[in-house]
Amino acid sequence: MIEEMRPRVAILSHRDREAVENAPPEKGRFAKVFQALAELGVRAEPAIYHDEVCEEVRRQLMRVDGVLVWVNPVEGGRDRSVLDATLREVAASGVFPILTSS
Repeated sequence: MIEEMRPRVAILSHRDREAVENAPPEKGRFAKVFQALAELGVRAEPAIYHDEVCEEVRRQLMRVDGVLVWVNPVEGGRDRSVLDATLREVAASGVFPILTSS
């Protein structure tokens, strides 16, 4: 029951889902972020973003208290128009977004 009371934060990045499945949070790019949040009593979970799975990610983000966003807005010729609209909707529901730079 205490576990359920801890704040939940999603760490949102734009990566290949397979790469994330093969590199769990404690061994991936954001390992130190996951570790630091755990030390503060925050449950962190990876959220992998692609425009094609926007709805799935939106549902995931609606279940957390906050989201750290690590998505380069111009990498690979992409833009963040779909992601930004999703983040505005999620934020309007009460989830706290923190945008970071890559």
